[in-house]
Amino acid sequence: MTNLETLKQAGDPLEREIAVSAEIELKCILQPYSDIWVKHVRSRLDPNDTSRVASTWMNFSGRHYSALIRLFNAWDTLQQMKEMSQNSALESEGRALLKWHNLVGSFWWNVSAAADNLQKTVKDADCLKSGMPSLDDKWFTDKAGEYVFIHNAYQNRSQLIHGQVVPVWIDGEMPCTQGYFLTNSAEAEKKTWAETLPQIPKLIDDLHQEQWPGILGDFCAAWNKLKGWLEKYDKAPKPKDVALGIPTPQATVTSLDFPTSGWQQPK
Repeated sequence: MTNLETLKQAGDPLEREIAVSAEIELKCILQPYSDIWVKHVRSRLDPNDTSRVASTWMNFSGRHYSALIRLFNAWDTLQQMKEMSQNSALESEGRALLKWHNLVGSFWWNVSAAADNLQKTVKDADCLKSGMPSLDDKWFTDKAGEYVFIHNAYQNRSQLIHGQVVPVWIDGEMPCTQGYFLTNSAEAEKKTWAETLPQIPKLIDDLHQEQWPGILGDFCAAWNKLKGWLEKYDKAPKPKDVALGIPTPQATVTSLDFPTSGWQQPK
């Protein structure tokens, strides 16, 4: 059984759903994720409470888990954009525009949250902190790094949060925006949205679909790099014989520790 197949059967409800519903679209992410999960997370499950791992790996596990969920949410937002492009005419103009504002924000917030969690996994694993003490805290999002699309995503997120509303309008029946905020140049940050409007408008769905392959490629490269670091520095125990399916007993969250794979909402 491959590690991805193990995740489909033994992961928690969210992991199983993502592994099944986005297996093709997110396979380049699910492969290293499941490899890390089986060898470095599942092997450290608490035999008395399979919702938790060894205390020194709780933060790493929570970050790793969060990165996957956020990235899936970004991909799912793209699917909603496709649907919205086909159904915008069914909404009033104002309602359609509000939905588009929400989708644009959701996409970049989720991409950035996934990147933030993934890059923080390194500092949450003692073996990586000691093995690579000089690694930059922003190895994944820094503008001087190799992950250009992720750095751009961070910039877009900041502009969406701290700047004015991104211009969105309906041209005929098609939702459009101006793509200036995707250039992320220092000059762009000094301009107001009104000064950027003369740019050629782009369909919102097209604009984000164009960015997605680069974003996914950066995540794929970074996740595989994380996998390589762990293989080099982590002396992980052999995977335990944990029964497949939803783990039992159910966990009760009694602290602010982020619950890791296998957690269920207490009844």
